[in-house]
Amino acid sequence: MERKSKFVAYKIVNKILMLPLFYRRLILIFCDAICIPISIFICELIIKDFDINNFSENLLIIMFCSIVCALPYYILTGHYKTLARYAGSTLIYKFSFRALLISFTMFFIGSSTNLYTTKGSFWFLFFFLLLITTFSLRILMRDLFRSFRKNKKNIKNIKNLAIYGAGKTGIQISSQLIFDKDYKVKTIIDKKIDLVGRAVNGIPINSSAVIKKIVDEMGIDVILFAIPTLSKSETRKIVNELSDFNLRFLKIPPLKDISKGDININSIKPIAIEDLLGRDKVEPDKNMLSNSTKDKVICVTGAGGSIGSELCRQILNLNPKKLILLENNELNLYRIVNELDLYKNKINPVLGNACDFKVINNLFEKLEVDIVFHVAAYKHVPIVEINPLEGIKNNVISTKVICEAAIKQKVKQVMFISTDKAVRPTNIMGASKRVAEIVIKSYANSIFDDKKDIKTKFSIVRFGNVLGSSGSVVPLFKKQIQNGGPITITDKNVIRFFMTINEAVELVLQSSTLSKGNELFILDMGKPVKIIDLAKQMISNSGLKIKNEKNPDGDIEIVITGLRPGEKLFEELLLDSKSIKTNHPLIYKSIEREVDYLKFKKQFKDLETHLALCNEEKALITLSAIVPEWKRYKSN
Repeated sequence: MERKSKFVAYKIVNKILMLPLFYRRLILIFCDAICIPISIFICELIIKDFDINNFSENLLIIMFCSIVCALPYYILTGHYKTLARYAGSTLIYKFSFRALLISFTMFFIGSSTNLYTTKGSFWFLFFFLLLITTFSLRILMRDLFRSFRKNKKNIKNIKNLAIYGAGKTGIQISSQLIFDKDYKVKTIIDKKIDLVGRAVNGIPINSSAVIKKIVDEMGIDVILFAIPTLSKSETRKIVNELSDFNLRFLKIPPLKDISKGDININSIKPIAIEDLLGRDKVEPDKNMLSNSTKDKVICVTGAGGSIGSELCRQILNLNPKKLILLENNELNLYRIVNELDLYKNKINPVLGNACDFKVINNLFEKLEVDIVFHVAAYKHVPIVEINPLEGIKNNVISTKVICEAAIKQKVKQVMFISTDKAVRPTNIMGASKRVAEIVIKSYANSIFDDKKDIKTKFSIVRFGNVLGSSGSVVPLFKKQIQNGGPITITDKNVIRFFMTINEAVELVLQSSTLSKGNELFILDMGKPVKIIDLAKQMISNSGLKIKNEKNPDGDIEIVITGLRPGEKLFEELLLDSKSIKTNHPLIYKSIEREVDYLKFKKQFKDLETHLALCNEEKALITLSAIVPEWKRYKSN
């Protein structure tokens, strides 16, 4: 019987909501026309103001006059323009004003025309009763509409959501989510003890100390982080604590990205994997950043790559005199130039190969380059393993060409971007980058050039994986998840360092201001991350479940494929495990043993010869002689 009555009520509400706007407003007018005489009748019962012999006539006149007075007021003041579904506490002020206006008008008519007789207290009470009845009607309609919207959607598709943070942002978001048909806010979670046990918009506030229990008991599907200043470490701690629940995590933007402190439902985004990796970001030293490139002519090689393009973006924000974008891939160059169209008067795109001395020398001479950031490299390990000659040539010879041209044209500084794969390399790409590091150090020590008055400062910055780069596993995993899996991992014990591209580039630019020449800077990459944990988190963060023996009905499977040629389980940043601090808390200077540069000079000439003759076997033998830590290659 109860279910049947609910169904009938639902059908009535549905039919009313489907009516054209004009008819819905007529219904509201009719309801108000009923509220007015009801309010007057209750006033009469309470005040006992009327003469018994004249009761009916007075009462009817007042009711009629009130309706005639009130309805035009309501229509003219926009009383029926408010959307019932969004009726909130602020509406009471408008309703109060209208009720006061009607009460005062009725009192004035009665006292000046003797059309009816009442005391002032009658209209004072009428004001409150009219306000209560009309406002309650709107709230009732609002709740009916919200209930209708929730029931209209299949209840199975509505996600139970918990908001983490009972501050201003959390309260604001909770108010807006009341109207959302996809989420039902079950609770707000906060670590402040004095807030626990209270409620916001009827939503209970619970303690973060028992978050696992809350999530389990309330059947939470989604956690929304509503604290703009929540650090990575705190976010990661909460996510890790709830790793067994297969939750989806959402967040509002950081404080600096919120325009005028305004938060709305569209601000909510899935939590980025960057928020769950690495350490908390240290804000850059603005003076160091500004001094790195301001009023200088800068050349970025490999400007179309992930790191090179981010360097270009940040350099242009630091007011350089000119920025040269050197790139040998036409499509990549086109994309970055198109993106930087706003700065077209400051950029100079050059389609060319960093291995070509004539191109580089002419470029440095013609545009009077001050600083070179040498980023260009072949960095995909499996591809370089298959194409060793091209990999070595591009990574090593280009570095020598940049150094030679820089000295000849008196470039002030060359900053070489290296990788953690250069430390005790197990692959050709890492070995080639290690040789390139030695080339930079050789020029810094005037080994290739006998001149002792070289003014060019040569330095190296070495760091690990950057999130979102073309060589990172993150975009690969995202694509595999989008395709329905499986996610492929070479070994369950593989670990890697991670840093955002944005922060890595900021630290590279700050390193350039610290350089006095002949340094190898190491960036603090934070704690290494297990790749399999990263994969699991990305699956969970996508609102999906891991498919395995325990959960055969899951969505995405993780497949172990075995280590690829040249791949190692973990990466290192230091060759000799020694470093010293600099003026920046995240930038260190590596103290490594010096190589025999004179011996290296001869070995390098041999390497150049083998590359020129395309003799792969001898080139790899020479490479292993230069980098004895590289154990992979064995001659026949």
